[in-house]
Amino acid sequence: MNERTGAVPEEFTIPEPAAEIDAGSTLLFTVGGRTYEVPATCPHRGAPLREAVQTGPFLRCAWHGATFDIRTGRLVRGPQCPDLQSVDVTDSLSVAKELASWRS
Repeated sequence: MNERTGAVPEEFTIPEPAAEIDAGSTLLFTVGGRTYEVPATCPHRGAPLREAVQTGPFLRCAWHGATFDIRTGRLVRGPQCPDLQSVDVTDSLSVAKELASWRS
């Protein structure tokens, strides 16, 4: 974020998760070329994280502002709540894509 203007560089703003998986129970977000799987609901009050705002590696819940580092799942700001479960699935997705291309 630019401290003087408050602007977020375009390459760090991703408005939507890459995908919903498991019937919407988890979401995928991309940070720095890596893909992370997180629950679809906030651990604070169960808000839908589909409505959250991603700025760089951070995900801010739309309901109460709980902000998490997507890469680690750690709560970095907002109301006290458990950390977000976050799993780096980049390598798993690469293998799945490669397997799918072999079957084609």
